[in-house]
Amino acid sequence: MLRVGGTDRRTMLASEVIVNGLPGVVCSVPPHLMKPGESDKVPEYDDLYIDLGLPVDEVKKYVRIGSRAVFVPEYVQLLNSRVAGRALDNKSCVYVILTALEMLKNDIIAKNLDISLAVLFSTREEIGGQGVKVGAYHLMPDEAMVTDVTFAKQSLTSVPRAELGGGVVIERNAYYDKRITRKIVDLAQKKKIKHIINADFTADGTNGDTVPYTHTGILTSGLSLPLRYMHTPVETVDIKDIESMARLIKEYIKEGAFWSC
Repeated sequence: MLRVGGTDRRTMLASEVIVNGLPGVVCSVPPHLMKPGESDKVPEYDDLYIDLGLPVDEVKKYVRIGSRAVFVPEYVQLLNSRVAGRALDNKSCVYVILTALEMLKNDIIAKNLDISLAVLFSTREEIGGQGVKVGAYHLMPDEAMVTDVTFAKQSLTSVPRAELGGGVVIERNAYYDKRITRKIVDLAQKKKIKHIINADFTADGTNGDTVPYTHTGILTSGLSLPLRYMHTPVETVDIKDIESMARLIKEYIKEGAFWSC
């Protein structure tokens, strides 16, 4: 196996996967058959294999070198308005944007917006950001709002992070326009939308690192959704945070974005 994107190989052993529509499992050696010390090591991707339940000659009929394997999609409804599943980084933000658009559609005031609105769902963010580079260059908007997930507080680490259920995270860093960010913060406070402000003056590893420097430059802001267990099949988010994020996007668009100032 070879890694694509940011998959955490610690989660790979004994995982259920799909390869070209075929169900499979990632092979795992029982601890009884391991040499002393081997069970404490995480295998490299080169040492991982997938069992499709077929002889090698049969596998070659369905699978070629370079075929993609994905985790079996599972959606788990947890307690306390939390949900878990694979690729919520960044499918959850796709849902946020669609929810915000639905809110706009149902808002009478929003039907007479004095702005042109474009939505970009880009690909390859985890492997170089080629999707947003092409998309942002093609659209060349006056301003852009980037949405992604961010680390939420969780067990096994004491690193300060956003609180799951604490609301939408408004990002402040050297890449994002401080005037737009200030307007977003003021709007969240005015509309009593639950939010967290995260200050980090370095690149945040999202499309927000690319958009501001597209073509002659694009004024950019960023919103994030708290997420636990990033890059695993059980990424976890809070529905209430999704609602807060969608509502803030909707209200910002209703205000006419920054260019109405």
